[in-house]
Amino acid sequence: STPAEAKARLQQELPRWAFFTGYLLLSVVPVVLSAFGSWTIYGLRRKLDAAMQLGKYTTERPLGSGGMGTVYLARHVLLRGRPIAIKVIQPDKLGAASLARFEREVQATSKLTHPNTVAVYDYARSPDGTFYYAMEYLDGLDLDALVRREGRQPSDRVASILEQRGAKVAVVASA
Repeated sequence: STPAEAKARLQQELPRWAFFTGYLLLSVVPVVLSAFGSWTIYGLRRKLDAAMQLGKYTTERPLGSGGMGTVYLARHVLLRGRPIAIKVIQPDKLGAASLARFEREVQATSKLTHPNTVAVYDYARSPDGTFYYAMEYLDGLDLDALVRREGRQPSDRVASILEQRGAKVAVVASA
């Protein structure tokens, strides 16, 4: 028997709705599965692209950037529990003068020991030539976000913040 005869016989043996439902399932399910698979792979690819391996650290997301570098939230590859901050010198800023400035920054910061400063854990160059340093991550609001979220602050809170900033500046200046 020919394929056309087999199809006609199948249509006679099955109710019309069953044939249509089977045909619909066989054509729609693969499309839905491939769309879902593509969406999943795209999401994983974005996460992989966002994560950068720097020596023994894996970055998770950028926290901010400035004139010289970008700071990322990261985790140690083996000690995954505690978050850390990684400062990376921007590739377009990589020159002898900026690299010397970056190194002076990390060396000076690593000598600070005060509750209002961060601890530096590591300073290195990744295999691809990226200079970075790992430091203590402090979760919380910066001053700008605090004012935007809560508005004008009471004078005693402002005085406390300024006192802490002043103590930090004094420690940095004495280093």
